[in-house]
Amino acid sequence: MHLFVCHYTKLKDRKKHMENEIKKTGLGYSFIEKFDQEDLEDDLIEKYFRNTKNEWELRTNFLKQKNGFKNLKKSEMSLILKHCNCYSKIISNNLPHSVILEDDVVIQPYFNEKLKKVINLKKNWDIIWLGTKINHNIIMDDDTLIQKSFHPSSHYSWAYLISNNAAKKILQYIDRNKFALPIDWELSWLAYKLNLNVYWFKDPIVNSDVFKSSIGHN
Repeated sequence: MHLFVCHYTKLKDRKKHMENEIKKTGLGYSFIEKFDQEDLEDDLIEKYFRNTKNEWELRTNFLKQKNGFKNLKKSEMSLILKHCNCYSKIISNNLPHSVILEDDVVIQPYFNEKLKKVINLKKNWDIIWLGTKINHNIIMDDDTLIQKSFHPSSHYSWAYLISNNAAKKILQYIDRNKFALPIDWELSWLAYKLNLNVYWFKDPIVNSDVFKSSIGHN
């Protein structure tokens, strides 16, 4: 099992925090530090993003909560590309699955043990969300650790387990269609559009909101 951490390099306190958190697990990890917001040139933005009102409405139409169109900030684009870089590394290193974390989380006790149990269940999953208690769209299951979700199946991006197959499907879609939404909404859209099998931990094994957001939401 390998952990990827999406990290904004200017926030050195977050890197130290995450190193301390991950050391608790004993797992291998990599910080994804490419694509800081200051490094995003116009040609890179044009290559990866289609942030138009029409595309926004197309990708959010299936959501119950409708938020109006807004232009993506460079901080949001940066985080999106860091997640995308995680998928590329999962594929290039032929990893069957990996955990993706953002750099403001706290790993809960028995993290490793619970992940191993879930993987050994041999369920046909694409993404498993690791944090935030389930509160919507759940298909009740007898399993004691995870439960399957209807779509829309997510509302955050800071901690999840993703399969190699799902990473490939997402990158193939993005190669043709680019990104249009903030990463949390984009992942919900991609799971819906690509009909990914999504599960949630019934009890979170990762928590967030340790630091004030660096994205700069309104």
